[in-house]
Amino acid sequence: MDLVLKDICKSFTNSGKKSKVLDSINLTIKNGEFVTLLGPSGCGKTTLLTIIAGFKKADSGEIHLGEKKVEGPGSERGFVFQDYALFPWLTVKENIAYPLRFKSLSEEEKNLKIDKLLDMSQLKGKENFFPREISGGMQQRTAFVRSLAGEPEVLLMDEPLGALDFHMRQDIQLELESLWLKTKKTVVMVTHDIDEAISLSDRVVVMSKNGGKILEDLKIDLPRSRDKHSKEYVENREKLSILLEKALRG
Repeated sequence: MDLVLKDICKSFTNSGKKSKVLDSINLTIKNGEFVTLLGPSGCGKTTLLTIIAGFKKADSGEIHLGEKKVEGPGSERGFVFQDYALFPWLTVKENIAYPLRFKSLSEEEKNLKIDKLLDMSQLKGKENFFPREISGGMQQRTAFVRSLAGEPEVLLMDEPLGALDFHMRQDIQLELESLWLKTKKTVVMVTHDIDEAISLSDRVVVMSKNGGKILEDLKIDLPRSRDKHSKEYVENREKLSILLEKALRG
């Protein structure tokens, strides 16, 4: 199902002053695409993501997922937070199983699904560990596959690698890409990291501070996994660097 955003507007009031964060945003994300919202802090990318999730309401405009109008949170949209948001009192397995509480499945069906997700994320052997007992990368994988457990149509990720150090970030990018290729879920990710956007995305949507205006919707037509030293990769990086500078100026 395609995700379609039509004329999304959002303003906030601070100290009596109203500021428009998103001004008539129009965007279509095709089924199975990995699309990244890239832009400087304050450009409205996370606000837009939370509106898609149904956590916030737009002042005006509409969002449709297939034929269904998005009017609030729903199980057809999974969300991965920057800080993982794992339940510290639950094990890895119990965290992954959490969304299955809302599914009409037998215990056998639930266990089969959990085993499949543990295999997919290479977390077998860690299923009885608590979040504090595993690495940041394993926590991120746990959060990712937990969001898949409910079988959402769309996966929304808010700077999912933002809490990781540089080297772990590179490794987890490859792991997330591998997980995504196995599922081909529609993904909308927020980041301010150019290399992360190019490495993972089919398209990169660059947003400006000026009302979240879309400066560019850039198709990343490169083979996976991506060679960061290739001419085409470097050209995309240079183009996005120029666009980000423009976005910072508003």
